[in-house]
Amino acid sequence: RKCLQNSRLSFSTVEDGSGNPGVDREVDRAEEEDEPDEITRLCNADAEKRVEAHPELADFYDEFDEFEVFDDARDDYHEMFEKLTGRERDLPDLSRNFYIAEFENLGGLVMPIILKANYTDGSAETVHLPAKIWRYSNAAVSKMIITEKEIESNEVDPLRETGDINHENNHSPRRIQEKRFDVKPKEDPEKNPMQEAIEREKKTSVRKP
Repeated sequence: RKCLQNSRLSFSTVEDGSGNPGVDREVDRAEEEDEPDEITRLCNADAEKRVEAHPELADFYDEFDEFEVFDDARDDYHEMFEKLTGRERDLPDLSRNFYIAEFENLGGLVMPIILKANYTDGSAETVHLPAKIWRYSNAAVSKMIITEKEIESNEVDPLRETGDINHENNHSPRRIQEKRFDVKPKEDPEKNPMQEAIEREKKTSVRKP
């Protein structure tokens, strides 16, 4: 028996670069600085580097700044910019958020995807994607979503309109699942058929006069 639809949702943010190396490299530098410290770097923070004791070992990469913008990169950008139309030149300045929604079909039955986006300003919007979105692959699909507002969370099938059998994997980010457990007295260990037969025989013999 084939189960009903069971889909899994994941979301990722796509950052649109301006194309201007003077701007994009600074963004890259800021993102690099925001990365969490690694345990190796923390442990070796106070350790003397070999190149400090022996300056003659320094090479090109000791002074290399991967985020530095050189004149040839600026020239290439300006040359490319001059070839753009007026509308194309305005695109990098548009305030838009780009997201990639990835869906996995875990049950086998394709259905329309009903996606609710919850924005950071408290508003929400629901998008209906027809079942034909699965036409090239019934296992996994992705959809780019472009919005003016920033998305805080997403949910598939919020009103339970489809045959999804597992709603716990329909949220991005994933929700913490609350579960209950009962405290019961310790039960006797499960008996095998031979033990059960011996126990029945004992009970029968007790009942006989």
